[in-house]
Amino acid sequence: ANIGKQYPEVDRAMEEFENGVLIFDLTDKMVWSKSLTDTIGIENYYNTHSSEYLYGERADATIWTLDKSLKADKIMKYIVKNKKKGKSNDEIKDALNKKYSKESNGKKKVFYTWSRFEKGSSNVIDKNIFANLNNIATIPYSCIDTSSITNKNMVIVVNEILPVSVKPLSACKGLVTSDYQDVLEAEWLQSLKEKYPVKINTQVLNSLK
Repeated sequence: ANIGKQYPEVDRAMEEFENGVLIFDLTDKMVWSKSLTDTIGIENYYNTHSSEYLYGERADATIWTLDKSLKADKIMKYIVKNKKKGKSNDEIKDALNKKYSKESNGKKKVFYTWSRFEKGSSNVIDKNIFANLNNIATIPYSCIDTSSITNKNMVIVVNEILPVSVKPLSACKGLVTSDYQDVLEAEWLQSLKEKYPVKINTQVLNSLK
């Protein structure tokens, strides 16, 4: 009860702590929690600023990773042929592993990764597709990449090149929420300034200088 009288710095520390807790609770109430529950506000903010949330140029592509023992050109022809027949990536992968894993005691030799790769997100796609777009005459497009780092061959099959486009809210909700929080905080601070105008005692200010 009396420690503040003996040690004034403790009183100052406690006051800072109490003020910090109050500011934290107020900010949570007026900004953070409000932004998480105000779904209509977030949607309205997104609709107004959707042009700020964009995908870069993307390649809808599958990267097939092959064991070095496999002939990449042969596998690529098989993949392209079966894709034209409407086979899924999983069906093609299972068929290839069933065919080639027998000779390696069941060890799988074919894997794939499918995504809509944004430019700059994959070195393999950047090197083989985006750096070579002017030479790609037709889509779907397929090519082979030899990677000495992974000791694997890669077959790349591109289904579509997607231009710059607006992200749906579901793909950028975290960023939109963060930006919306900045708006709520700015509005809150402005309302405080209007309600509690700051008055500066110039005489005291000058004496401090």
